[in-house]
Amino acid sequence: MQKFADLISLGTVLKIKSAFAVDHMKGFVYIEAERQCDINEACQGIPRIYVTRVALVPNSEVYHLFSVRNRTPEISEGMWARIKGGNYKGDLAQVVAVNNTRKKVTVKLIPRIDLQALAAKFGGGYSRQKVAVPAPRLISSSELE
Repeated sequence: MQKFADLISLGTVLKIKSAFAVDHMKGFVYIEAERQCDINEACQGIPRIYVTRVALVPNSEVYHLFSVRNRTPEISEGMWARIKGGNYKGDLAQVVAVNNTRKKVTVKLIPRIDLQALAAKFGGGYSRQKVAVPAPRLISSSELE
C-alpha cells in the first residue's frame, strides 16, 4: 500500500489489479496483473518478498483461495478431550482451565504411575531400560506408603 501511494504521488501507477495473501497458504502472495513484468515491478524493493516463482493460478484453484476455513472449536472448562501424544496418548481427559491468550489448556487425567518401578528405582535396583507404559488406574494413599 505504501509503495502504491508513493508511486501515485510521483505520477506513476502500478499496473496490478489486486494483491492478497491467504492465512492457510504460508509463504505465498497472490498478485493479479496483465503481464509478469508488472508483478516483478510491483514486488521490487519490498522487504521479505522475493520473486522466485511466478505462476498462473488455475481457475479451479482460485475458489479454494477465497473459501472460508472452519474455525477451531471453542474449548471450555468441563469439556472432555482425548490426549494425542506422550505417555497418556489416547486417554480421556477433562479440561480444568483454559488460557486462550497462551493457547494452553490444563487437563485432569487418571495417573499412570508404576509403583513397582518407583520402588525398584529408589531401592537401588533401577535399570535404565525402557519399560512399557503402565495402565491408567486410580491410586489410594495407602499404596503410596
